[in-house]
Amino acid sequence: MKIHILISLSVLYSSTWAQTCSSTNRDCSCKDVSYEICHTPPASQEQHVGSLEECIQTCDLFGSFGQCNYLLYFGESSMDENCKLISDSPLEQYLDACRVVGQPLRDAYGDCMQGFASDECSLIGCTSGCHTCDVNDACGLYAQTECSKEGSPGETSVNIPDYRTCLSLCTSQQQSNPFTYVVFDKEKQECICYPDGLRSCLITAVPYGMTLSQVEHCDGCLEDADCKPPTPVCSVLTGRCVECETNTDCTEATKPICNTNANICEADQCSTCVAPTATCDPITGDCVECLDDSDCSDPIKPICDAVDQICKPECTKDADCNTEDYCQCTITEHSTDECSAGKCTSGCRNVGDPCSISTGVNGNCNGVHECVQSGGSKMTKLTIVTPAGGMCGMSQL
Repeated sequence: MKIHILISLSVLYSSTWAQTCSSTNRDCSCKDVSYEICHTPPASQEQHVGSLEECIQTCDLFGSFGQCNYLLYFGESSMDENCKLISDSPLEQYLDACRVVGQPLRDAYGDCMQGFASDECSLIGCTSGCHTCDVNDACGLYAQTECSKEGSPGETSVNIPDYRTCLSLCTSQQQSNPFTYVVFDKEKQECICYPDGLRSCLITAVPYGMTLSQVEHCDGCLEDADCKPPTPVCSVLTGRCVECETNTDCTEATKPICNTNANICEADQCSTCVAPTATCDPITGDCVECLDDSDCSDPIKPICDAVDQICKPECTKDADCNTEDYCQCTITEHSTDECSAGKCTSGCRNVGDPCSISTGVNGNCNGVHECVQSGGSKMTKLTIVTPAGGMCGMSQL
């Protein structure tokens, strides 16, 4: 009898997940995705080569006139044609057609990993974030296929309708089980949770135009010792050799800042920041007026607008304040409705507005934003108007 698995999202899960990945277990990074039972399309060319480099050179030659979209290299095996060139379909189609897909559950920082087969993260347990691998980078389509998972499975569930449900099922069990890797068989609807990502692969898939040095970069690393200049750092997130992950990796004096999006060292653009844009945005490297309120020293403009990154007054009109406050102008204005700079101050707003006195008695707002009982009045504004022609209504003698 088949077991039907129902994942209930109403269950409360702890924000702390017990299991962590390990680069030596190959269950930490974007390069650790695996494919198995893939349909090999008809090849436009088949040759026996002595190395992957030779197969890449062959693809470069035939690809120059449209006869190689990608190659499949079967290793230095005894098979007659271990280098197959595919020209009538894209590499994405080959990978999408693989029946079995596997991936890590979390990255090295504990964030959930994107579902490679569904482009979505687990439905649960991902409050700390979702790590999306960039399929548009140079290594996005590089892959190893016909990967046999090593070791014993942790738990097998059947009748799992889709990949995301399988991903969510294994993620939900991380608190009480040592699971860090998931494998889903799309045809059998079988979901297997594993305590590691150890596997052996038979085929290397390389898109046309990728060089051997790029392949070696994409093939990843386990530690910094696996990497060489100019990319001496093994990234804990991608499992690939990069120039830097933090500023401490940038030792060149002219390029002390690590661009964490591109993992390259760059010049410090912030060293030239002066007033009125004296603050440096550490993400963009731009000189801005402020990042938070502490950067705003002008008492007239004490609030930092986080979007525009400029200092602004607390208010310019009553509507900018809470309902129990009004905007008190810090700069004398001729208009009573708006001002160029003000601060929110406790008090009623418009003359005559109904309000409640602290004693619970209803009253009305006077001209100095005090709530008083009806009947009292106070002159707060005197307007003198000069009629056209400059005459003040004097009668002729």
